[in-house]
Amino acid sequence: MMSMVRNGSTVHGNEPFANGEDKIGGYKPVKISTDILPSTMKTKFYKLSHSNDNEDVIESCVRILHQGGTIALPTDTLYGVACLAQSTEAVEKLYEIKARNLLKPVAICVGDLYNVCQWTRFPEGLIESVSKTLGLEDKLKFQRPSSPGVLYGLLEDLLPGPVTIVTERSPSLNNTLNPETSLVGIRVPDHKFIRDLCNRLREPLALTSANVSGENSSLRIEDFRKLWPKLDAVIDDGEVGTTYVNKSLQYAKEGSTVFQIQTDGLSFK
Repeated sequence: MMSMVRNGSTVHGNEPFANGEDKIGGYKPVKISTDILPSTMKTKFYKLSHSNDNEDVIESCVRILHQGGTIALPTDTLYGVACLAQSTEAVEKLYEIKARNLLKPVAICVGDLYNVCQWTRFPEGLIESVSKTLGLEDKLKFQRPSSPGVLYGLLEDLLPGPVTIVTERSPSLNNTLNPETSLVGIRVPDHKFIRDLCNRLREPLALTSANVSGENSSLRIEDFRKLWPKLDAVIDDGEVGTTYVNKSLQYAKEGSTVFQIQTDGLSFK
């Protein structure tokens, strides 16, 4: 079940429902005060359901992204702003929305472990070290670099989860994305919606935190309210980060752990 608010009016699917109706299909739609929604704002708001697969929301997001749009959506750690990584125009728009330094790279997000190796490259030293440590022959050696081979177990220990791996980029990745570096950060968030969306798209999302650069990151959509008018859609899943964030230790809003694999494949930072 999907609901959204557009220009201050609540919409269920593509049809408006009667004023005063609290629930449709047993699901309470998202309500956002019209006081904070300018009448000229075209942003669409979708509330995720935990009782179905949100396929209707995913299809709406696919259409928006294929048209070069940007969306805010939940991850396992923070709310992020995303667009198609393979679209130069969409990436430029993402930087503009964030007021982000053009020299500061953005990470990409994919839906599954095998997609990680489609868009990145791992050092031979790492592959050889893992093979030796595990006592396994790399039977997929001649299928690399698009197959994770013996790295699958290592990647499976890290992903999906609140981790960004920085390694060499694949030639298939848009060369205007982070053009000043041969590296790229890649994530597989532990959040069903964003993974399902990536798998439906079959291409990576450029993903960065939903905030103006330098400001606090966002755990709720209200935290990045000032960005709403600049976005094509906002996907609301309530408060995020509760699985991995220990708020009593002030880990909230820190985002994912980033580590870079060194070129020798035997060390990282």
